[in-house]
Amino acid sequence: MNITVYRALAIPRIPTMPEADFALTPGAPFLVDDDSLTVIEGALLYMRVRFPQICTFHRRKRLGRSKHTLDAAAYDLAHFMQMVEETVADWGKVDDGFVLRYCDDLLNMISALTGQPLQVETILRRASRGLDYCRWRADSGLTVSVEHFDIAWYRAELGIGSNTYDEVASSTDGFERLTASARPLLDLERSSEPAFVLKRRQWERIKEDLGPLPSERNSRDTRPARDRLACELSVSSGMRVDEVAQLTVHQILDVRVHPTAADYEPQELYIKKTKGLRARYVAVPTYLIREAQHYIRTEREDCLAEARKYWLREGEKSPSSLFLNGTGAHRDAGKPVAADTLSHGFHESVIRCGYVRHIETQIGDSIVAMFVFHCLRHTYAKWLYQAEKASGNPSPWKILQTRLGHTHLTTTMRTYMRFDESERRSINEATFNEVRRRYSGN
Repeated sequence: MNITVYRALAIPRIPTMPEADFALTPGAPFLVDDDSLTVIEGALLYMRVRFPQICTFHRRKRLGRSKHTLDAAAYDLAHFMQMVEETVADWGKVDDGFVLRYCDDLLNMISALTGQPLQVETILRRASRGLDYCRWRADSGLTVSVEHFDIAWYRAELGIGSNTYDEVASSTDGFERLTASARPLLDLERSSEPAFVLKRRQWERIKEDLGPLPSERNSRDTRPARDRLACELSVSSGMRVDEVAQLTVHQILDVRVHPTAADYEPQELYIKKTKGLRARYVAVPTYLIREAQHYIRTEREDCLAEARKYWLREGEKSPSSLFLNGTGAHRDAGKPVAADTLSHGFHESVIRCGYVRHIETQIGDSIVAMFVFHCLRHTYAKWLYQAEKASGNPSPWKILQTRLGHTHLTTTMRTYMRFDESERRSINEATFNEVRRRYSGN
């Protein structure tokens, strides 16, 4: 299903078209499944209840001042419904955990219009619209499983003030009601997907396919180094794709690297634009800081030179983003790269390397990539976990929490507890093989 927002056209009032008396107001938005070109009935009925003015038989008979509100509601609802179709495809599975994961995904999303992360108010507005639609479905007797999710709680979880939240929390029993509705969420899994981790040989093959590092580019290998450098920064520091995309030139140049520093000696890099807007330090190997500085002096300068041919006027301030669109983007060359672009580059490399898995769909079997960009963060977590265990740290969860920027230790442990389980399985397997060897005489 491909959900798109359409706008109603005026129907002429002639005897052969009596439906004109019950038509949508001209310009009113409604949702359509582009694959089958059918109107999504549930969304239309919901909009009719929440915004009666979209129908011509309503006494206002025009959209009035709420046109922008209508547009926002339609596009937010379309986005929420599209996510339902693409992830669970069953409204019975749209529960509190799904809405929580939806909000978390929005924090990592880049706006197609601005190329910047979504504003927090936009995230809360979209989630509120999705929740309101779920409540309407429940009131209408349609399938949905959302019970406790509270936007005020999520806003507070992000550390953002809200008049609504403050008023509720300061009332006599408001805090008890608010925390009671939020309490079931504290034990929810934020992701039902397993933390897929790359093996060393898989990463070696993918990074060779991604291209050379900036210092490795030469006349025999002129491929861009941007995607390789972005991926190595993620797998070596645990940064998310949007955090990598939001790095600036100044952040890299401000890192003072001693000339005698070893390649893998960690350097502290301070990042502010993170999930939940919680700033933190990440440890980046020295060689990657040097490679990023080399990229700034070479490939990035070429991107800006291309930008000056099209849109960057003399005297204008050049973008401060570390990673820019390549020279092949022509009119968009030199503009800050979107996180989706970095994700797409990694995804294509995974496909080229043959790391795919087969899934069954309603229209037949399909092939999807085995790894996504976020798997680089999971891979970093596992490598760090193994390094800490090897150095004698029996329980490295707190270090993982700090390096990954998780607010709650339980989030880290829920996501990566299977590292302990896989380690126990390997020990049990080794023990079993040794016992079998002794008693079987092999």
